[in-house]
Amino acid sequence: MLKNEFWHRFIREGQLDQRHIRGCIAESWKRCRNKGVDPYKGMGQVILTHDELRNRQVDHKTLLTAFQSLLDQLEPLYSASNVIFILADEEGYILKTGGNSEGMEKAKTIRFVEGVSWTEDTVGTNAIGTALKIEEAITIRRTEHYAIASQSWVCSAVPIRNPKGQIIGIFNASFGEEDRNVSVLIPMIKLMACHIELYLEKQIALDSLELLSKINSKFTANQHPYQVLCDQSDIIKWVSPPMRKEANKYINQSINYLQKSSYIVESKKKVYSSDHEGVIGYEMTLSLQENGTSSKTQTHPDHFHFDGVKGTSHSFKKVLMLAHQAAKEDVTVHISGETGTGKEMMAHAIHENSHRADRPFIAINCGVIPKDLLSSELFGYVGGAYTGAKRNGHKGYFEQANGGTLFLDEIGDISYEVQTALLRVIQEKEIIPIGSTKPIPINIRIITATHHHLKTLVKQGQWREDLYYRLYVFPINLPALRDRKEDIQAFIDDFSKKGGWNAAIFSKSILAQFMDYTWPGNIRELMNVLERLKVTYGDHLPSDLNLEDYFFSKEGEIKSEQGRIHSSADSPKAFRDQLEKDRIIEALKQVNGKVREAAVILDMPKSTLYRKLRKYDL
Repeated sequence: MLKNEFWHRFIREGQLDQRHIRGCIAESWKRCRNKGVDPYKGMGQVILTHDELRNRQVDHKTLLTAFQSLLDQLEPLYSASNVIFILADEEGYILKTGGNSEGMEKAKTIRFVEGVSWTEDTVGTNAIGTALKIEEAITIRRTEHYAIASQSWVCSAVPIRNPKGQIIGIFNASFGEEDRNVSVLIPMIKLMACHIELYLEKQIALDSLELLSKINSKFTANQHPYQVLCDQSDIIKWVSPPMRKEANKYINQSINYLQKSSYIVESKKKVYSSDHEGVIGYEMTLSLQENGTSSKTQTHPDHFHFDGVKGTSHSFKKVLMLAHQAAKEDVTVHISGETGTGKEMMAHAIHENSHRADRPFIAINCGVIPKDLLSSELFGYVGGAYTGAKRNGHKGYFEQANGGTLFLDEIGDISYEVQTALLRVIQEKEIIPIGSTKPIPINIRIITATHHHLKTLVKQGQWREDLYYRLYVFPINLPALRDRKEDIQAFIDDFSKKGGWNAAIFSKSILAQFMDYTWPGNIRELMNVLERLKVTYGDHLPSDLNLEDYFFSKEGEIKSEQGRIHSSADSPKAFRDQLEKDRIIEALKQVNGKVREAAVILDMPKSTLYRKLRKYDL
């Protein structure tokens, strides 16, 4: 085991004693130092929202099923020892935890929980993040961890690979006991990872059979002349009728092989299993290149891959049509719409359907970043640029998104000074980090969004008119939910399917209340109402339930079991307050009122949570 003095010397002086520090640990520490990871913290900081975690779990459903199967067999082991087992995805986000209850409680104190990013860049040297970095199994013993928060743990991790050898996840075992003999950890978890990989191989074969069974009228109705079905590894299993003459060239080949011919991929849509609801393959729409030019079929919203609910409303079909058109070009897009209409999801969809889909998508809410920090966050800075700056500087969001898409949400909230800097970036296509004189070329698509009316801000002198015309090139306005009520049933069905809820329990009386309501909080409010109904009633929803206490009243009052907060329904602050209050209430319910544990779930300091409890009279 590494002595703590070697760690302290490296943190203070950057000096490494190669005689006492393993090479893989030394290299990891150097990476962490260069990335500016804080060694005195190390608690989980980057945590997915509930919906983001659920989406990742759905995408890794088969992997999760294999992990749970293994946990069931390991129960005699972990019930008698202080060990916890972790499943992380290929990006280092923890998908599932299990094991000894005492170990799980200890893990919560450092936010070693589901949904957190546990990479080297976020928490320093650790088994999961370092195994991902070096792509092989590793054990990290106590003070070999870069950050203090993890130094009481012994952790061992091994990559999980698909049949093509690609890493699709990480299996990790962590012990909270200091005297644990770790010599058997690597062989043990390699055996467990092998169990998961064998399970996956079997399931992939079954999924391929199910994928082929889905070749029916849905795919042969010639909605688009060029379509293919691929399995999870992007291996082509079926081609549409116009491609049948060349089928032998493409079946059982990688989609990359097809793209070397005269076809290009226009969109890629996930195909889900009817048995386990996980992803079993992809439906891809292609276009045929003629003389080096893509011969695109008529733009149609059905060919636009959108992870949200499309519904049947004319107003949203028009939005999808515009988004599809925008995705195929590098045009600057401005998305407007009320709070809760799904502006970020639409921005992400435009990115995923564009030629930049394999490059970064960076989303920033300009309204929540302090104004005095926004410039440094957007444009970055060099080391020593100002007091408190990281020694090695900071790469700004523009540079992080280089080659991809930068989504600037609530753009209407930025200061006049930042507007001027943003205009220069758009004109010059380069950034100059704070404290530097060297410009950095950038190649990105900018998508902006706001609930403000930018033209009104221009007239009021709060917004630069020249920047307005630079950003307002291709406007897309998302309709409020009250303007697409025919889609409410589709939202209910989608929520029920993803949450394993019985949508048939909604009586005509309840549906009528949904349709009569004005939904000032839009889709976000609808999701909150459905979540509360699910938590409160499960599958036993009273048919004569009065939903008045779950809605914003028509006068703009927010009602709850705890009381009422009076505010205008059009006030973004009032709506954000209510959303925050609802999140706090749900977190407290999950942990039976334990404030400390609720603070971990909410990623909020305990003192802040106590202050908000007083604010909302909870």
